[in-house]
Formats: sequence, structure tokens, C-alpha cells
Amino acid sequence: MKEHIDSLAHVVMAMHDDEALHSGFSSTAAIFAAAIPERKKILVAGNGASAGEAQRFALAFVVKFQKEHEAYPALSLASDPSLLTAIGNDYGFAEEFERQVEAFGQPGDIYVALSVSGNSENVIRGAMKAKTMGMKTVALIGKGGGKLKGMCDAEMIIPSDDGSRIQEMHLFILDALCAEMENSFK
Repeated sequence: MKEHIDSLAHVVMAMHDDEALHSGFSSTAAIFAAAIPERKKILVAGNGASAGEAQRFALAFVVKFQKEHEAYPALSLASDPSLLTAIGNDYGFAEEFERQVEAFGQPGDIYVALSVSGNSENVIRGAMKAKTMGMKTVALIGKGGGKLKGMCDAEMIIPSDDGSRIQEMHLFILDALCAEMENSFK
């Protein structure tokens, strides 16, 4: 157990001193703070465990995180099995998020890309589509950022190559963002 705690503490301390990460969080919070009064949608994409994080993040806006607030439009793009399998079957897995961004996104909405490696093709294509549609884009990534590094309006790169620690820190950051944004809701 101590080995796992030490591993987590090492990543937390690296994050504590990572100015680029802090700047990315501030930029992300500013994007959300500007969008919330306009009721712009939040579209969240991720694969595997990141899909679970996408669902949890979206529900904090639709339902609540820690405080009661009005329902806010947020959608996990990884939640509808019928839609995902139809897109995957008819167009290919790489288009799953891109197609949904095209269907649900509007200028000024926010696309949140969750990827441990930063190399998930469907997450990247979703970000590229969001950018062409005038949406704001945010990336939570790890392992140096991968192909997603530098593609989004704001990014937070977890200073680790350990997938488990990256996932844990993505969840931590998403929770911190939810706590910040709940103060903006009515």
C-alpha cells in the first residue's frame, strides 16, 4: 500500500510545482466561466476509463457536484451504446466523437478531450472537428501530451507515464473544475 501512496504522492508533488499545469487549469476555468452564463454545452470525450470520467464529469453539470444548482447542458459522448456502435459500424471507430461533435456542437460550446496518452485518434478527431466549428477545446492528457499536445485552447498534461496515476489526476482536476464552476451556477 505504501508503494502506491508514494507513487501517487510523487505525481501530486510534480503537479504542485508544474506551472504549465496551473496555467492550463486557469485557462480552462476561464473558458468554462465564459461559457456558463451563455449556457453553452459541454461535450466530453474519452475511451475506456476516460469514458467513465467523461460520464461522471457531465453528470456533475446536469445533476450536481457538491451543491444544488440548475441543470446545465453537458453530455458525455461515450454514453450511448447504440450511437457509438452505429457510428463505429458505419464510419469507423475513429469517427465516433467527430460525428457527435458535428451533430451536437455549436460555436462557443466546449469540447473536453480526455486521453491518457494524448494519442487516441477518435478523441483527436473530435477536437479537430470542434475547432473547425468554433468550439472551445480543452485537453486533459498525460505521457508528455502525445498528438493532442498543443492542439487545444487549453491543456493540462499530467507529469507522469503511469496510466493509473494519470487517470487519478484527471479525476482530481475534473473535480477541482466542478467545484470552481459550481460557484458560477444559480
